[in-house]
Amino acid sequence: MKKHKPAICAVLASMLTLGACGGETVKRVEYINPYSEFYAVRYDTDTAAEITIDFSERDGSLVQNVKKIDAFAPTWDFLYGGSVNYATLDQLKYLQELKSESLRIDMAFGGGGIGNSDGVNNGIIRSDNSWRNLNQLIESLDGNGVLPYLCMLGIPRYAQADGGTNLSYPNMEVYRSFCSDVAAYFKEKDYRVIYETWNEPDLNSYSYWTSGMPTFIDTSIAQAVALKQGNPDAYVVEQGLCWPVTYCRDNVTSLDGTLWDYYMAETEKAGNHIDAFSWHYYGDSYGRIENCATEKENFSYYKEAVREAINRDNDKYDLYTMTQHCTEFSAAATGAGDLIQTGLIPNLYETIGYAVDSTDISRFSWASYIMESFALIDPYSWKKSPVFYVLWTYGRLPLSGVSVTAADGVEDTFGWRTGVDSRRAGAVIYNKTMNESYSVSSTYKQRAEDSRDVSVRLTGVPFDAESVKIYLIDN
Repeated sequence: MKKHKPAICAVLASMLTLGACGGETVKRVEYINPYSEFYAVRYDTDTAAEITIDFSERDGSLVQNVKKIDAFAPTWDFLYGGSVNYATLDQLKYLQELKSESLRIDMAFGGGGIGNSDGVNNGIIRSDNSWRNLNQLIESLDGNGVLPYLCMLGIPRYAQADGGTNLSYPNMEVYRSFCSDVAAYFKEKDYRVIYETWNEPDLNSYSYWTSGMPTFIDTSIAQAVALKQGNPDAYVVEQGLCWPVTYCRDNVTSLDGTLWDYYMAETEKAGNHIDAFSWHYYGDSYGRIENCATEKENFSYYKEAVREAINRDNDKYDLYTMTQHCTEFSAAATGAGDLIQTGLIPNLYETIGYAVDSTDISRFSWASYIMESFALIDPYSWKKSPVFYVLWTYGRLPLSGVSVTAADGVEDTFGWRTGVDSRRAGAVIYNKTMNESYSVSSTYKQRAEDSRDVSVRLTGVPFDAESVKIYLIDN
């Protein structure tokens, strides 16, 4: 049997760093994994360049936007037998490599989540013992320079209505007190956290919210107000929707308007200021977020529906300081299969481009960091998937994109992302070709045995570079 050794897409990342003094343009060239069965990296000045990257010329057509990709992980990844899973906590260090600024995680109060405990369920809120598991996660994140993003999903037992559950309309007076106490407790602990009021209340009628959307909106607003009563400086993100298009565009007969209209009106009555509005997006089975089979699957379709609603009501409700967060974001649909196949890599880089271009969405949280079939890190082997390295390379790029000139036909074979600032210049170049004869499934093709050579010239570096590092990423 022939043994295949597929290479991951020839993701080649180069980074030049500023030297302490002038002199040669490049003083040191360092290759990280420069040779493999398929690829060799050579440094010379004689070959005619097929791709020329001029770091002195900014590309004004590109959005110059500080935006990294954050992460999301389901709550159960951090628990083992009711206690913290220390093996998983140890994997948080890789968030530094991705340059993620926050990690979103569900509390799942009243259920099996990391925010759940006997103390919380019995109303003992301002006690370290009640938050033992969560505090270990928060402190581990803080130690890695990552902001905890707490999705306040679930109602603790003592705040549930008679006959209710942790996913239905609560005893509102008690629930308000609970939310206020939570914010006050974390303020006293001097923990910096982001709060999100819920997770996908509109997914269906039984998964995360069972009492209907108008009552959810009432509950979400009450939570936001109470959190800010407990900590006036709290940053609260609201809604966490699965289907923002329906929410923003579809009329509800009983409300004589959309759910968005109801949300705006009730928010104004409550005197609540919305810090951020959140929703989720997953691409199709081919790892695409645009040019999907139908328009309604496209990321732009979701985004425009929310934009329309915000733009329409900006003046009426003073929404000019409200931002958007896409708190679950992935190029592949949930359950679409393993997001480990190298055939998806070009789509993943394109996905990052769409995210960066969306200047009114300030945070994207990749779903998911650990666990599930499309995770960045396998929960058992700790193997990192190709998408991890896509985000790894992107996370290292400086801010401003620069001019790239390519020979005819090169853009059909290669893609790139570039960046430069006052101390660093870098580029990511990836192979877009695919060997159709080698596939793992009908959906996911392995990018295998279809290597390509390319010569790249880096010019116009706006400083004397002390070194250049070339990272060749394969399997």
